[in-house]
Amino acid sequence: MLQAYQPPLVSGERLFVAQPGVRSVDCLHSVSGRKLWSAVLPEVLGLVGLSGEKLIVRTETEVRALDAATGKTLWSYGARDLYGFPLVDDQSLLIAARERVPGDNDKWRIRLTWLDPATGQPTASTVLPNLIENDPRLGPLVPYKDHLFTFFGKGQHDPVREIVELTPKGQADRPPANFAITAWQQRVPADLVQATSDLLGDWQLLSAQGGDLTGRVNEIHGERNILGLRHAGAWPIVLARELTIPREGNPRLRLRIASDAGRHWKLEVRLNNQLLKTEEIKDEKDRWKTIEIELKNAAGQTGWLTIDARSQNGDHAIWWKSAEVAF
Repeated sequence: MLQAYQPPLVSGERLFVAQPGVRSVDCLHSVSGRKLWSAVLPEVLGLVGLSGEKLIVRTETEVRALDAATGKTLWSYGARDLYGFPLVDDQSLLIAARERVPGDNDKWRIRLTWLDPATGQPTASTVLPNLIENDPRLGPLVPYKDHLFTFFGKGQHDPVREIVELTPKGQADRPPANFAITAWQQRVPADLVQATSDLLGDWQLLSAQGGDLTGRVNEIHGERNILGLRHAGAWPIVLARELTIPREGNPRLRLRIASDAGRHWKLEVRLNNQLLKTEEIKDEKDRWKTIEIELKNAAGQTGWLTIDARSQNGDHAIWWKSAEVAF
């Protein structure tokens, strides 16, 4: 039911076809009708367009680029709750998706994300603050010269659609990176993933729960602009980043974190499967703590550096001011 009814996409003597009820994308010769290639995509929804020799396709869980000559997948970008009208040209791919409003599970907001069509990596992202509703409806996106228009509605039963012009204002957000283990983030609240990218840079959030005082928090225990993450049940807090630890110097991980009174936390730092350090955080007078962990034991190695934080006495939140790797 989600598949789009689209005419073939024509490029020279090639026709690119995605048909409702058919779980594949086909490339046909426009003169003879001969099939040049077929790519099986069980969750395909439709074609977005061409960016050079890359055919951009939308599925139920991602957008991906196929080689227009062979149908081979070149990259994929995991994205859920997408609206059905991405825009693509040779320079950029623009997608729109909805996400929960932090602290209000009854409301949704709309986020625009720009991807590099050559790599599938996000280059910029921004939220549309004036289009927050219980069930926001958006699309299609209509570019005209240097303007961008769209239609907006408040639910599927609302007969009214407003014409909206989207105009840039201020700096875009830092987008979360798209890396090989994106699947780990599918059950992590999108606002936590975005806040982690904004506040901790190259660190990626693989596991955590939302709730009160999570995501971007204005002030905690005297520090401002804080990342809040919650450990709940089977969901520990896991942060990860890919890096190479140099052989020279004094490589170390420096954390500045805080918790509330009466909380007891256990941190484990690993490079791939190698445990580098276990650190316990117990109730002390000073809420904010700076912790340094030596990385010399992994000097010269490349892989994923992970921080696993688990509450030892219930489901609680812990706050992060910084997580830096110093060399």
